[in-house]
Amino acid sequence: MYRFLALFTLLLVSNIAFAQSDADRAMARASFQRGVAAYEAANYPDALEAFQRAYEIAPHPVVRVNIANCLERVGRPADALTHYEAFLREMGDQANAEQQQEVGEAVRRLNRRVGELSLTVTPSDATVTIDGREVHDFSQPVRLEVGRRLIVAEREGYRTITRRVRVEAGQRRDSRLVLQSENEASPVTEPDVPEPVEEIEDRVEDIDEREDPFSEEEELVGLGSPDDGSEDDEDGWFTAPVAIVGAATIGLAAGAVALGVMALGSEDSHFESVDRANDTSLSPTERDMAWADAQDHADRANRRALISDILSIAAVAGAVTTVLLIVLDGDDEDEQGLAIAPVIAPGTGGVSLRGSF
Repeated sequence: MYRFLALFTLLLVSNIAFAQSDADRAMARASFQRGVAAYEAANYPDALEAFQRAYEIAPHPVVRVNIANCLERVGRPADALTHYEAFLREMGDQANAEQQQEVGEAVRRLNRRVGELSLTVTPSDATVTIDGREVHDFSQPVRLEVGRRLIVAEREGYRTITRRVRVEAGQRRDSRLVLQSENEASPVTEPDVPEPVEEIEDRVEDIDEREDPFSEEEELVGLGSPDDGSEDDEDGWFTAPVAIVGAATIGLAAGAVALGVMALGSEDSHFESVDRANDTSLSPTERDMAWADAQDHADRANRRALISDILSIAAVAGAVTTVLLIVLDGDDEDEQGLAIAPVIAPGTGGVSLRGSF
């Protein structure tokens, strides 16, 4: 990137002559030269500060390229992209082919590392920060580097909103922040009132005074009553179709869970690659390779998540089908059975033959 920086050095120095006074020209030239020296020494924060100071004294589109170089080095790709695009817009046809090619390549490279976030804030005078940096203009989408971002919206007299969003490369996401007044009452539900002890005791006495549905006589009679085929039903629902559909459903559910776990792993790998790409201690080549890995992990995570969703839907459908087979099989069974039961009653006894045909 030093060759890229050098392309604009002589042009910028010559344009400092357009400063308003000799003192301004001297300050602008000194700031610019200090920025070049700091950049060569890989002291990018100091170089950024010096170039910004030179631009304040003698604004010119060329200095934006130097500022953008420093911003990219300190891990601020969204701000760097803004300065590169401003250079192309402000220079227009005055930029030569080599300058347009170099800056154009930088724009395309950074577009793979940033996304946009459109904010709607109520009330509009609330203070909003993204990763600790205040946002002053909500009328335009905010450019951010990809990854998870922390949004905080606050205003005196309102409850603070904290929200985490994920910014995707080349995509715009909308976020609506509506702050709730601290004086606004939350919905209150009346507490459950305990029932008086007297009423509970009265109901217990009523139950005790009722005729016992399980008297000794009825219990003896019921001892030999047929089981109405309950044991047969218990064994009869497990048919071949139920077994096949149930096994397939279990397999689909297991596959959905496995792919879901793999998708989460790919997502974690994506964000690890993003962090490496934002590591200013790495070389540009290593950071570009990290961004390529991040894109690959993101695509892999999306594919696995999609297949997991499809398998989950199929598993739910299989579960419903299994239940329907069990219910329909039970309804279609002929309720036929024959049972011999003892009959014991006052003054008589014997056996009874019961059945349905």
